[in-house]
Amino acid sequence: MITLFVATLLTFGDPVEFGSLKSTPPEGWKEMRAGPMQLKNFTVPKAEGDEDPTTLTIFQLPGGVGGLDANLKRWKGMIEPPEGKTADDINKVSDFEVSKIKVTMCDATGTYLFKPNMSDPSNVVKKKNFRLINVYFPTDDKVYTIRLVGPAKSVAAAEKGMLEWLKNFK
Repeated sequence: MITLFVATLLTFGDPVEFGSLKSTPPEGWKEMRAGPMQLKNFTVPKAEGDEDPTTLTIFQLPGGVGGLDANLKRWKGMIEPPEGKTADDINKVSDFEVSKIKVTMCDATGTYLFKPNMSDPSNVVKKKNFRLINVYFPTDDKVYTIRLVGPAKSVAAAEKGMLEWLKNFK
């Protein structure tokens, strides 16, 4: 009960902390209740005309659940490539540095294979024209993974703010 109460007090301006690193999320992100493996969960403003929500979720995973390669493999399976393309064709993987830490980003657009209930991973809802950006952010003691997902137009509108937020972790 105390955890839920504290979460409801968080407002714009409260920094997200990754160990000793902190960065304040962009204005307009609204914090939602986080699930069991989630550190934070935000709704991100939608682009005009988009109906589905756009969310940014931060997972805090000791050991990184298999490391970078395992995460990249899993992420590449979350967007269905169009006919004639492979997962490697549509997923753009890039690295950048944040506070002397190598951060890896995987970005793909296509049909998102949404699993609404992780207790039944066979239940998949296909969401066309979605974009998924996953980020692997290792720190000294934990690995944080960040998932920005939603309609392609909304994710494109949120991308700059997300990248600025990530690069501001100090």
